[in-house]
Amino acid sequence: MLYEYPLDIGGERIFYGWPEDKRCWLPTSGRGETQLLFGVPVSFLSWDGLRHLLMPAFNLALFNIALVIRLTRSGAQEALMQDHVKFARAKGLRNSSIIGVHVLKIS
Repeated sequence: MLYEYPLDIGGERIFYGWPEDKRCWLPTSGRGETQLLFGVPVSFLSWDGLRHLLMPAFNLALFNIALVIRLTRSGAQEALMQDHVKFARAKGLRNSSIIGVHVLKIS
């Protein structure tokens, strides 16, 4: 679902998704306080500048997060069908240890 999620709608949901919370955690516009780095003003060296970068960075990362989740899920489903996972189940290992040790290392 997140794989087909338009980025502009994602940004609106991030900012307007919690209307009952009136506190402004992340700024909606601007650059933030700048610092000079080799004579060039940059904003990512201050806490205020990082706050201005957080929402756009998270919004752009949603697409990649969804892609990684889909790939991990399909790899895990494929790994669940392998013989050593079936043998681990037959030995009586817990599902959490089978998933953590045998499945996720492969996928």
